Amino acid sequence: MIWTIARHEIRHLRRDGRLRAAGWLGLGLLAGLVLLGWQTWRRDLRERASFETAAREQWDHQGEKHPHRAAHFGFYLTKPELPLALVDSGLKPATGQVLWLEAHERSAFTYSPVEDAGAAAILGLTNGAEVLQLLGALLIVLTAYGSIAREREDGTLRLLLAQGVPPLRWFAGKCLGLAFALTALATPVALGLLALCIAAQPGGFTSDVAWRALTLGAGHALYFAAWLAGAVAVSAWSRSARGALATLLALWVAGGVLAPRLASTLASSFAPVPTLAEFRAAQGKDFNQGFDGEPGWDARLAALEKSTFAKYGVEKLDDVPVGFSGLRLQMMDAWSERISDRQQQHLEEIYTAQTRWHLATAALGPFVAMRAFSQGLAGMDWPHYRHFAEAAEVYRRSVVASMDQLLERKLVGDKWEVSVSHEVWSRVPPFTYAMPHATWALREAALPLALVTAWLVLALTLAWAGARRLSPL
Repeated sequence: MIWTIARHEIRHLRRDGRLRAAGWLGLGLLAGLVLLGWQTWRRDLRERASFETAAREQWDHQGEKHPHRAAHFGFYLTKPELPLALVDSGLKPATGQVLWLEAHERSAFTYSPVEDAGAAAILGLTNGAEVLQLLGALLIVLTAYGSIAREREDGTLRLLLAQGVPPLRWFAGKCLGLAFALTALATPVALGLLALCIAAQPGGFTSDVAWRALTLGAGHALYFAAWLAGAVAVSAWSRSARGALATLLALWVAGGVLAPRLASTLASSFAPVPTLAEFRAAQGKDFNQGFDGEPGWDARLAALEKSTFAKYGVEKLDDVPVGFSGLRLQMMDAWSERISDRQQQHLEEIYTAQTRWHLATAALGPFVAMRAFSQGLAGMDWPHYRHFAEAAEVYRRSVVASMDQLLERKLVGDKWEVSVSHEVWSRVPPFTYAMPHATWALREAALPLALVTAWLVLALTLAWAGARRLSPL
């Protein structure tokens, strides 16, 4: 009986032109943004390769100069991207993908991790994944809002139940028919997106990326199932199809259009990020005055001079048998790094608070949580940016330390000026970076996935309760 009811629902949807019209409209917008993402991703892939080669050649061929000036000459690094990024660009419109590395300064992406790409984007949609999530939910709403309410209005429901059709079986058949029709529409879209990601960089679509894609697909299935169960639940509880549509559209606008904007407002209001001037001032204060009872720079420099005199048995800096400027820079960088880590930890606490405020708006609907989950599996969320920035910081510190140690070996006393051959620069190892595995990405995105699952459980509960209250009376 369930299959009979499901086949009837599928035939009804096939005759109804709204599903086809809405599907083609959404597919057209999705195709446009995905193809734009394809073009942008392929262009960025070529530009990254060219940029990284040019940056390395610029470093290798900077000529003879002072090692510390070379450290300030610096170098650029670019964050690698997975093929899935052509569908979901995540935070890239706000943060970019380039880091500038130089002495004494921790490299960081410019903006906070929860800022939107800008209000200029239509409905806030900036990539194919957001179109799929937002307009896919709208398509489900337009398809399922009258699944039960309309049959209650025209008397079909009363007639069926009066003939002895079990309400729960009839309800299950309706849901199965809707799910089958929507799955038939979504499957070619999913396969097309997967094929596009594979074609974008065949060698880059590794087994790890495949697992990410599979998990991302499963997450979207939960998300759309939540919307379908919610739409059927509202239809079961509503007295009219018009009332069901109004309720569902209000939920869609609140959860998909208003929630992302509210998320940014809450995050910036309750967990504001310090300005660059405030951040630099805090670093300078810690550097000069110290923190947590530790002495500032002047006291540390005096202690270094005293310990160096004692170590080498001399009384003047000019008599030190190694380059004291190298020792001084090593201590300066070590002290700066401690301060940098301290201030960065404070920023991370703010970013964590922002993320929590951001996800709090998932109470209005599952869109915000699904967007965060999608960005995470595509490798374009804040944890991935932070992972890359930390790896770049480790590399920066190792390069700067090697320049400081070179001064210690090349100089004596308190001398400063020295030039070294350009061959020194070429001996600096290139930066290598390994993208975190899919399991790491899934752990980082566990909370958004849990919120999507919670919405599915809530929707199923309401739908089941609505089915149980159906009666022929």
